Amino acid sequence: MKKMICAAIAALSLGSLNARAEGDFAKKHPRRSEVLKRDKKLRKETEAAEKSGQITEKQAEKLERQEAKIRREEQRDAAKHGGRITKGEQEKLNREENRVARELKQDEKMNAGKSPNQSNQPNTPPPSATSSSAPASGSSSSNSKPQ
Repeated sequence: MKKMICAAIAALSLGSLNARAEGDFAKKHPRRSEVLKRDKKLRKETEAAEKSGQITEKQAEKLERQEAKIRREEQRDAAKHGGRITKGEQEKLNREENRVARELKQDEKMNAGKSPNQSNQPNTPPPSATSSSAPASGSSSSNSKPQ
């Protein structure tokens, strides 16, 4: 029982240290914090859209690659300036994030009229088109009635 209590206390104190570290990071690096916060939000929106079937897996993968590129660029920019990014770099990263967010919304609109199964498999014909009740012209069917 004592071990469980000690483990819980340790977990809580680590959590509070982590929250404090994030707060300190945001104070020391407000531009990076803002860019990274937007990136995290965009990743969650992309994952949710894919999970709900609003976008296809292929569309989600493309958006995730673009988001990863933005994160790498942010890391490179910060490395050049001792852990900080310039106002111009922040503006450029924000423009790139805006572009990815617009692309996500466009993908969602494009897939809005499709059912989740259709949006994940765009080349699959609808179920009603696969089971035709009328035989093709010029073909003889054993089920067709003589007229």
